[in-house]
Amino acid sequence: MSLRDKVFSSITTSLGVLYFVPKGLNLADPRQNHKAALQSNFDQAKNPGLDGYEHRCFSYIQTLQNMEFESSHQRSTHAYSVIQETKEEYEKLESLIESLLKTRINRSISGDATLFGKPLAETGLSDGQKVLIQLAVALHAQKGRLDDTVFLMDEPENHLHPSALIEFLNTLEEVATNA
Repeated sequence: MSLRDKVFSSITTSLGVLYFVPKGLNLADPRQNHKAALQSNFDQAKNPGLDGYEHRCFSYIQTLQNMEFESSHQRSTHAYSVIQETKEEYEKLESLIESLLKTRINRSISGDATLFGKPLAETGLSDGQKVLIQLAVALHAQKGRLDDTVFLMDEPENHLHPSALIEFLNTLEEVATNA
């Protein structure tokens, strides 16, 4: 019998269960990937579950930022609806990261996504910040799949300051209203 079956055996509705164990703190540098690998990591981030985000996190941010940048360029050939949808998705990610990390995503002249004025992999994030950015990306990437979901997080307080944990839980409640 699976953990889900043991915990939720009396509930008749279909529940999703997302596990998050913040052990993967070596966040992969998106500049080391070619465009196809970035896109693959972006697509994989949308799959249910919170495993492996240390490999996908920065690639997801970089890819979404690239999509927003390309669609909003004055020579873009994208339909207006695609431009608006991409812009809204990017703004939602910006908002999540800003609420959890208290900083905004920016873009360098060379096209790298930046935090704190540095390319993502060079920001020197604390362990707690690495956990929060992975969770922000996971929440954003899986937003359509969060209804009727139970989040199981193994000791998130190990890496988070108590006030950051409270802010994260408040943000989670705002983003995942039916979870």
